[in-house]
Amino acid sequence: MGKAYLACSPTQLPNGSYHWEVPLLPPAELPLPPEGLLARLLPEPPPPPPEYQPVNFRGLRGDRLTRRLEGLLRWACERVATTPEGQRHNTLLSYARLIGGYVHLGLDPEQATRALTAAGVQAGLPHPEAEATARDGLKYGLSAPLELPADGGGRVSAGQKSTPEVRPEEVWPEPEPLDTAAKLKPWPTGTLLPPDIEDFGLVFAERLCVDPGPVLVAMLAALTAVTNGRLWIEPDRDNPTWREPTALWLAVVMGVSTGKTPILKTALQPAWEIEKELRKEHEEEMTKYEAELARWEAAKRSERGPKPKRPTPKRLLAQDATREALADLLGNNPGILAYHDELKGLFAEWNREDKKQDRAFYLASYSATPTPVDRVVRGSMFVEKPVLSLLGFIQYGPFRERVLEAQSGDGNGADGLLQRFIVVTAHERPWQDDRPAIEAEVCTRYHNLVTRVWDILRVGGERTLHLDPEAQALWYQWENSTQREMRNPDQPEAWKALLGKRMGLTARLAAVLAAAWEEYGPVSATTLKRAIALVRWLEPHARRIWHRALSGNDEPIVKLARKLQSGMLEVAGKRLEVFTERDITRNQVGGIALVGEARRVLAALVEAGWLIQDGKTYRINPRVKEVGSV
Repeated sequence: MGKAYLACSPTQLPNGSYHWEVPLLPPAELPLPPEGLLARLLPEPPPPPPEYQPVNFRGLRGDRLTRRLEGLLRWACERVATTPEGQRHNTLLSYARLIGGYVHLGLDPEQATRALTAAGVQAGLPHPEAEATARDGLKYGLSAPLELPADGGGRVSAGQKSTPEVRPEEVWPEPEPLDTAAKLKPWPTGTLLPPDIEDFGLVFAERLCVDPGPVLVAMLAALTAVTNGRLWIEPDRDNPTWREPTALWLAVVMGVSTGKTPILKTALQPAWEIEKELRKEHEEEMTKYEAELARWEAAKRSERGPKPKRPTPKRLLAQDATREALADLLGNNPGILAYHDELKGLFAEWNREDKKQDRAFYLASYSATPTPVDRVVRGSMFVEKPVLSLLGFIQYGPFRERVLEAQSGDGNGADGLLQRFIVVTAHERPWQDDRPAIEAEVCTRYHNLVTRVWDILRVGGERTLHLDPEAQALWYQWENSTQREMRNPDQPEAWKALLGKRMGLTARLAAVLAAAWEEYGPVSATTLKRAIALVRWLEPHARRIWHRALSGNDEPIVKLARKLQSGMLEVAGKRLEVFTERDITRNQVGGIALVGEARRVLAALVEAGWLIQDGKTYRINPRVKEVGSV
């Protein structure tokens, strides 16, 4: 224990006065105390806190009751033992009062007292205070006996008005996982996309506080603006009639205010810059053409040669264009990428009776099928090889309507148009105040990559890719696996329809990835593996979105459940454990503003055991934190 001063009375002289020996010695020079003196001066150490022992039940109602009561006491002790300073006394009193309400079912009060006292001591209370508090709480609880109903909520017996403040987890129902749709996989960083795309996409997504998947897939789809109609792939050496363009149709399914417009603008920025250069080139060509036309018109008829041909503007992109406008663009360019801030309007157009030709035109443009286009003003035209990519965003509700239509099996939904879309979604992320800056260098690298691909493919006519021998063997393995999966009688029809597009999508992605990795010779097995891995990464997105569409929109349910699980259900800055329907709608918790929607969501959470309803109030099941994933 070291050296220290021992305080005691000084020496008393015969005259009654006191005398101190000076100078007083510093602690370092004090002699050690006599052996055994400290042991006699210090109080005896307190006895060790009692350990929790199995509860002694009288077994009045069988083994199930025994397990529930024992679990209840164990849970209460765990909650008391982990209580922070400042709340320990009241917490112990509340839980002891709760446990006292179940003593009449066969719980030994002395055993409960010892267990709760031990928990209080573990939390930091002195043993006497912990024991007295535990006994007081149990005594209070005995006056308000509780039952263990089937629904798991503690309930006061008839004639008793007082109820405990807390509810036991172990006697509440076990909450069911709500999100039964396919789980999304994290983006496989460093495996699929070249660093010039991925480095920029990752930091941009982090800056925007969104999942990187939609950003990176949008960038890959944007690359087709410079490959469409210029790059093709023949994936099967034994079937030379199978030829796929690089056209991709991407629908990013996200909620409102989730960064859709910035993602679209960022992905397309390199293509916009290329189009800007194309406009300058066209202006120069027009100046030259007008000069040649003027000379041609000024010349004598006998001296005129062929009339100068008006130059056609080169285009890569189209925004919210009509069928007629797209037909003109596709007739004069190898391919076009059409982009939409909101795909809802395009889908609505496709469903109109007077727009059936539009739907057929888009289907033909996906597969590069020759198609005639009838125009009201300028007559008919024929597009020999229309290659059209689509890139846009849509919210869950409108997309659900399209899925239900596609599942109807007749009418517009039976043509497989929706199944041609790659669908990508993402979990919402909380906003972060500290986010990384986007360095100009990573942005420039992405732009330079798109420009390099454009510079290579814009000259020399069409290029057709083939698979090298190793990639071809892998292709056949993938095809066999897909066909077996598609022919499985247990597969849902909706998924069979999507599987029917898997091989064509794999071929297109392999061609786009080959361009992204600047691989213009035979497609290697590595590139094909990347395409297959990307398809595997995308498929849970399709499963998830289609499942939610067919089973009902559970996004509000899942969103509110996440708040319940994280303890973030707050109203006016106050965290709630008990709330009403009005609390939800008035404060638009989880984006729920309508009474009907609130009732549907709350009813689903009650049914799943996340909430217990008591009249007009709802209490959060403390066991929701046991659910690993919402």
